Amino acid sequence: MKFDRYEVMCREDGSMFRLGQGKTSSSYKALDLDLQVPVVLKVIRHEFLEDEEARKRFLREARAAALLRHPNVAMIYRLGEEDGTCFYAREFIEGETLDAKVNRDGPLAVTEALNIALQVAQALIAVKKMNLVHRDIKPSNLMIARDGAIKIIDFGLTKSNPTGQGAGLELITLSGFVGTPDYASPEQLNEQTVDVASDIYSLGVTLWFLLTGRRPFRGPMAQVMAKHLQSSPPFDELPALPRCVVSLLAHMLEKEPAKRPISPAHLVEEIEQCAAAVKEEMPQIAPTNLNSPGPAPIQESKKMSAAREPAAQRPAREFFLAEVLIGAVIALIIYLILSRPVEAPLPASPSESTIASAPDGTATPPKRTARKESP
Repeated sequence: MKFDRYEVMCREDGSMFRLGQGKTSSSYKALDLDLQVPVVLKVIRHEFLEDEEARKRFLREARAAALLRHPNVAMIYRLGEEDGTCFYAREFIEGETLDAKVNRDGPLAVTEALNIALQVAQALIAVKKMNLVHRDIKPSNLMIARDGAIKIIDFGLTKSNPTGQGAGLELITLSGFVGTPDYASPEQLNEQTVDVASDIYSLGVTLWFLLTGRRPFRGPMAQVMAKHLQSSPPFDELPALPRCVVSLLAHMLEKEPAKRPISPAHLVEEIEQCAAAVKEEMPQIAPTNLNSPGPAPIQESKKMSAAREPAAQRPAREFFLAEVLIGAVIALIIYLILSRPVEAPLPASPSESTIASAPDGTATPPKRTARKESP
């Protein structure tokens, strides 16, 4: 299958290299025949070619993403149409979605999760500058590349404010709630006017998922929506986290938009301050002797097991315990020797003492037979 200068690649079994499928479009890994580099080719599905709403939404997604030139946003290369089918080509990212990563490996380390949230917040600065609202920040819309870079990949629900840029973006209105209830803000669920504060809330839910492997509110869709609107996040379910991380989550997940960080730029500052505090709180092991030769000490958390602790850094208490153990063994041996009965000839009569003569004729003191006490 080929669209313009892009040709869909095939897997080893000959099937088309499909990367994913949404409600109205499918994504494939394709080759740019001119540049000879892989791209993601997103194509509107045939059954929606006559659907004007789906067509407008598809075009809006491509144009909104194209407006954002940012390292944490997947770049759009081309938007086109061939034989009545709309398509666009975007940057291909060697990596996986955060949803797939956490579902496979479990919750992320605090520092890694904060770094991811920081990158998304930096992208939201660019989103705000263009007067756009993403409306669907969630782990499955965030790609993590092999080098750790985060890319926002889906702008299908992006909306422009009345003063927004981008021809035609503000003219498209989708009726009813749009988004993903598990990650949607209260105002989004209420179908109220939303701005970047809504994306900050969704990023807070995403950070919660990265740290715990689950969303703060779970259950049937109606219950989840009601909890986002009325219930406080279940902070008692959080694992042991640094205090600043819990405070950051609480700030991002405020029900009222005005109580959240006032802008993505302020959110970036909060995340950076929290990340710095977390690094300072991490306990580290110091070397036993700073003047001793050998490799530089390895800075690790106290959670490092004794089996993995470098020999040069093992505490001197191990040697002290060894000396104590050896001393105890020696003391036990001496005690056993001294407590053994002394063997001697019996006296001639109970009242007599045996006097022996030395070779020079002098007398030696009488010897007494050691007696063992009866118990």
